[in-house]
Amino acid sequence: MFKESFPQLKYEITRNITRITTLIVGLFLFVTLIILTIFMALKIYDLFFLVVSFQTKNIIHDIAFIIVLVKAFRVLLFYLQTQHISIKYVIEISIVAPAIELIFAAQNQNMWLNILFALYSIANLTLYLIYYEKLANIDQGRYDREKIEFNG
Repeated sequence: MFKESFPQLKYEITRNITRITTLIVGLFLFVTLIILTIFMALKIYDLFFLVVSFQTKNIIHDIAFIIVLVKAFRVLLFYLQTQHISIKYVIEISIVAPAIELIFAAQNQNMWLNILFALYSIANLTLYLIYYEKLANIDQGRYDREKIEFNG
């Protein structure tokens, strides 16, 4: 009698653990989205006052940084909606973020960190270009299977 109910019990325990884990990850990402939204709003607020006061020293860096934050926001939102992360988006962020630091704020880091940023960004860009079709097909296949509306 116990042997017959053991697989069912095992299934129920696994399902409950999965539900709890999904809930915890969802709550963590929701809190992260709220914090990211507040941080983006503060950066936009700071950017507005830099423009108004004509202190445009790092304005391009700030705009590029906000774009990366918006991309990260989109990845987190997409995960909360679908429970899947688009690898393509994550790789795009890993290419753009170090490149922004190199282009607009290289003086803020030492030379070795700048070299590391450059190598990391170039390696990710190379992999992205080589496997772009495959990444797009993986994402599109997932959207098709789960009937998710995908806009870019």
